[in-house]
Amino acid sequence: MKSANRIVLKSKAANLADTLRDDLRLFNDMPISIHNALRTKHVQALFQPMSDNISGMAIRVTNQHGENLSFMMVNTAKALGHQRFTACHELYHLLYQEDFSFVNERTALFDEKNKQEYLADWFASYLLLPKGGLERSVPLEEQHKNGITLGTLLQIEQRFRCSRAMLLYRLKDMGWLDENGYENFSHEVIRTAKSHGYTTELYEKTGKEEFVGDYNIKARQLFEQGRISQSRYYQLLEDIGIDLKTEIEEDGEI
Repeated sequence: MKSANRIVLKSKAANLADTLRDDLRLFNDMPISIHNALRTKHVQALFQPMSDNISGMAIRVTNQHGENLSFMMVNTAKALGHQRFTACHELYHLLYQEDFSFVNERTALFDEKNKQEYLADWFASYLLLPKGGLERSVPLEEQHKNGITLGTLLQIEQRFRCSRAMLLYRLKDMGWLDENGYENFSHEVIRTAKSHGYTTELYEKTGKEEFVGDYNIKARQLFEQGRISQSRYYQLLEDIGIDLKTEIEEDGEI
């Protein structure tokens, strides 16, 4: 991808991220609440462990009234910081990508060969770590190449609830880290957090299972509209702990 195209796409991603933060009434120095964003934008989200080669998935369909129904799954077998990035990434697909229907993917690859994935990754990075928030969080004397300290990095990670990798990527893009600076801070993340008195939940997988929104109701709507098969409907319910197929077989009714 040419440099000019990268600049245009990153600018678009930043503008969309700013728009969403405005919609959510977030100041630049405030972390985004993923659950609040999902509820506000009427996205049905399922958080559960999945295979290690996937970060999450998203699907958007249109009902008979022309309304978009948005679904998201996030892999909780990944670290919490990565889960938050994935949710923000999927929000780009669901809220802003035209002609979007389905994606099952790994995130945070910043793949320049795929325009929409590149946009989604940068959207997520700006949504989690807005430039204004970073500028307010980093002391002026540290706002130069390789000037940032480990203590400041940890404060920002904890405030914005992001992964070390994502924060370093943003700082490198802003010119505050070069390749050597990036590498210096990318090791022993959990140990350094512990040594500074922070919890390590951001850097560890949660393995939780939960859903946000009226997921079961939306799944039923898709089934009744003929957009998904009965077996797929059962599978969606099983994903949130409802074994409807077994109950129907035992009761003899639906």
